[in-house]
Amino acid sequence: MKRLRALTLFFLAVAVLGGTALAVIYRETPRARVPYWEGTGKRVMVVAPHPDDESLGTAGVIARAVAEKRPVRVVMVTCGDSFFKAAQVFAHKNNPAPADYRRMGLARCGETLQAMRTLGLSEKDVVFLGYPDGATRFLWDSYWDRNHPRISGGVDVDRVPYSFALRPGAPYCGQDVVDDLVREITGFKPTDIYYPTSLDEHPDHWATSAYVKYTLAMLDLHPREHTYLVHRYLWPQPPAPDPRMPLLPPAELANLVRWGDFPLRPEEIALKNRALHQYPTQEAVMQPFLWAFVRKTELFGAPVVLPLTEERSGPPAFDRWPTRAVIQDARADTVQRTLEGAVDLIWLRLQRQGDRLWLRLETREPVSPRVAYFLHLRLFGRGREVKRIDLLVRGGRVEVLHRAANSLSPKVNYFAYRKNMLVLAVEQAQISRMRVLMAGAESRYGRGLFDRTAWRLFDGGGQNIP
Repeated sequence: MKRLRALTLFFLAVAVLGGTALAVIYRETPRARVPYWEGTGKRVMVVAPHPDDESLGTAGVIARAVAEKRPVRVVMVTCGDSFFKAAQVFAHKNNPAPADYRRMGLARCGETLQAMRTLGLSEKDVVFLGYPDGATRFLWDSYWDRNHPRISGGVDVDRVPYSFALRPGAPYCGQDVVDDLVREITGFKPTDIYYPTSLDEHPDHWATSAYVKYTLAMLDLHPREHTYLVHRYLWPQPPAPDPRMPLLPPAELANLVRWGDFPLRPEEIALKNRALHQYPTQEAVMQPFLWAFVRKTELFGAPVVLPLTEERSGPPAFDRWPTRAVIQDARADTVQRTLEGAVDLIWLRLQRQGDRLWLRLETREPVSPRVAYFLHLRLFGRGREVKRIDLLVRGGRVEVLHRAANSLSPKVNYFAYRKNMLVLAVEQAQISRMRVLMAGAESRYGRGLFDRTAWRLFDGGGQNIP
């Protein structure tokens, strides 16, 4: 880890002085593009983490759906009220107060309504949930239960403070985010739902992705799913509008997702440009980034449910693992992960053996006893019942975490590590009877989150949990 601290400053300096070279390394790529598109869908729902994400990712889709008279619903998870740099500019203060953050949240929601009017939607087509900007990942992980809400740093409250929100006063907790999504999805009944990819590096984006996946799995609903990317290291390139260029996936993600192009008509490109100009609070702090999404296409991934293979005898500790029940992550995709391979996660492999689930986590370089490795599981059973398993591996030991009322206490009946692999086997009665499994992993050093895999769904194939 000393290498990480010592060299990070050097490489960050290189990034500043030699940004062009790094942009070449992390360039977009035409690989894995699918130019065919089947249409926007009959009933379109867009779920966005912050005001402006819906326009960055899906303005063309919204404009097309409106032109074709398709019903559209836009669900905004947060009001974008805790963006520190934007709040400084908005309030003209070096240290904005909670009231300033809330005023900015009001302003950003007003900008969204104006942007959606530009695309042809009315105010009734847009819903604001009002959950904490910059903290939705904490609600997903450690603040799930409504009797344990989290105080948000910007607005400094622990519940939705906006009277125009779907449920003013709703506690800042993961369960309430899901409850609101259940209400919107079951009420609107989308045929197509657009939401962030779980490979997005912004915590609010991948957390929003996890909430949507979780809600659809819990409800056992299967609309067509389309995921959009907004935040990824040195992407998109170039940071300028170019309606003659397609929006291409980052090179390191090209083969991790089945990407598809949504070609935009000239009038849709113009509408997207106009919609993005309705966000002066964001123009003031991130103009080049916003305009980089004004391209001749929009880019969407197609999520898939992976098979979870069943083995009677179970896999050997380090060999003969399945090739399909795998979560793959990009290698060396940031400066820090390039410098310190022990935090760079590259694979999470799973295999079931009755009530036992085997997990193998692989890192790019040998496992470090100073890094905390987390393995997270969500088990979906009868009706809307969901159980969770959270494991911490550090210093050669495994700890079962209890972070919510629905946490399980599985038996860890195998643990070993060798070079760049951690292998675990957990046993719990619900494992053999789950219908869907949701899994992900992350690495932490100190208080910092260094890498994480995407949250992925697996077909459990079992009976419902009794």
